[in-house]
Amino acid sequence: MTQSTTEKLPAVFWPADIQHRYRIAPQTRDRWEKIGNLPARDIYVGGKACGWHRETILAAECAPRPAA
Repeated sequence: MTQSTTEKLPAVFWPADIQHRYRIAPQTRDRWEKIGNLPARDIYVGGKACGWHRETILAAECAPRPAA
């Protein structure tokens, strides 16, 4: 990904951003989090995990996936 492409992405991905990015429903996002298709949330507000850093999502997208 080029620098200009990265700059257009939000610095923080909230659950709604993930749903929009992958065109999935909230239930699908929840399921993906539980089975590990999404990385653990790493943005905390008030001690509660509630979002992802941009770099976390980009690294997860580039990581190889095991065959099903």
